[in-house]
Amino acid sequence: MKWHNISALQGLGSRRSDGSVLIIVMWVALGLVSITLYFAQAMYFEFRASDQYLQGLQAQQALEGGLRYAKYVLANAEEEGVLPLPSTYTTEKGLVGKSIFWFLGRHENADNRTLPAFALVDEGGKLNLNLATQEMLEALPNMTPEFAAAIIDWRDEDEEVSDGGAEAATYSRLVPSRGIKNAPFDSVDELMMVYGADPLLIYGEDANQNGILDPNENDGNISPPEDNADGRLDVGWVDFLTVFTQAESQQEDDEATTGNASQTPPTSNLIAEEEETLQVNVNTATATVLA
Repeated sequence: MKWHNISALQGLGSRRSDGSVLIIVMWVALGLVSITLYFAQAMYFEFRASDQYLQGLQAQQALEGGLRYAKYVLANAEEEGVLPLPSTYTTEKGLVGKSIFWFLGRHENADNRTLPAFALVDEGGKLNLNLATQEMLEALPNMTPEFAAAIIDWRDEDEEVSDGGAEAATYSRLVPSRGIKNAPFDSVDELMMVYGADPLLIYGEDANQNGILDPNENDGNISPPEDNADGRLDVGWVDFLTVFTQAESQQEDDEATTGNASQTPPTSNLIAEEEETLQVNVNTATATVLA
């Protein structure tokens, strides 16, 4: 009887030991699974980051390829100062390796803005924000004298407030406050920083700036942006303005100047301009990478 009780106690202790080992093994297995999942997720994010970086490089190469092609087209134009016809060069789906590029243009006829237009854009035919007088700015559709004056104050170097305009004191009272540039515009989009800016007037109904009337741009107030649902694309000031026009004029002292306010057509000197300027001139900022 004594030996039987000892044997039973030994069996019970063995089962308890086996149970403890099983629990330890389960915790170890759970830890290993957790570590495996952590590293798997980390590697997945690393893969995604590498893939996006590669696509970014491909898009940049497509953009640079498009810029070089645009230079070639302009340099070999039949008539200097006149853009070649879109039918004489590749305007869409230009191949650069595994990427493609487009030259996004604009339809001259507002009734045709249901399909995209592809062509080089003559920035020389637009109003230069850095050269236009207040009277010129007020000639833009729906431009108010106050906002035109604010544009002049934004780009001039002084702190003298134009009639109806805004200088540093006005910007300091904004919430949140911001400074005034008092220097030339670097882009047309910079208009959004000017006091009194209205996105609807600056960009019009063309919220994504693709030059065509998209469904959300023709549905009234159902979805942004605001539009009148009239089946026509009302463009904003960005289609009439630029900061990159450059033309040479001969003064009496035979010194060449740039930035002529007459907005003359681009000449061959455009080819030698830096790529950032040409990028805006030919509207090639969109580059799509093939999957």
